[in-house]
Amino acid sequence: MLILFDNNVPAPLRKHITDCTVDTAAEMGWAGIKNGDLLNHAVQAQYDIFLTCDQGIPDQQNLSNYDIRIVVLSRQNWPQIRCDESYIELVNLKIAEARKGFLTVV
Repeated sequence: MLILFDNNVPAPLRKHITDCTVDTAAEMGWAGIKNGDLLNHAVQAQYDIFLTCDQGIPDQQNLSNYDIRIVVLSRQNWPQIRCDESYIELVNLKIAEARKGFLTVV
């Protein structure tokens, strides 16, 4: 499974995502691209999941227009995430359960 981290997702989280290949928007040269265009880039590059901390994304985009699963983290602070193994487990579970056209919130 291919996952694209939005610019606002703490990159160290990638080491805790299981059974997936993770790229960041910055690594792909997409830093600074707004969500709609970034989602289009992710779909064109055939990512399975777009992981973001932008909780406003459902108000900004019609998510059913994108052929990608979208997972929104409720936390953005890496030290806080790193210290909560149950949250990291929940992130992995929600990634596995995510469906296209629907927003999955962790």
